[in-house]
Amino acid sequence: MKGPRLVLACTLAAAALSPALAGADVRFPYRTLELETPEGVEALLERIERTAQRACRTEPILPPHYGRARAMCEKTLITDIVAGIDDSRLYVAARQKLGPMIPDPDADRVAATE
Repeated sequence: MKGPRLVLACTLAAAALSPALAGADVRFPYRTLELETPEGVEALLERIERTAQRACRTEPILPPHYGRARAMCEKTLITDIVAGIDDSRLYVAARQKLGPMIPDPDADRVAATE
């Protein structure tokens, strides 16, 4: 039952980072079938990025610091969605494409056992 938690995490992140998103739901439906091929994983990651870009977009006239806030909003939403799906193939693809902005889930597991 990952769906409801995924929506909640994305909603909280979006509201915290962008006043325009306060109270907005960011929903990301996906099918596990999409994770079965490298092409499917890549397409899923592109959908995640587009969803974050759309969700973090606000008014056309913005203060100068907005670029950083939007980038942080997108990063947080992408990270939350990838974490909510919790699939190693998606983590690997996201880290390859987006770099260290995607936390390594294995590092968290190792730290928890130490």
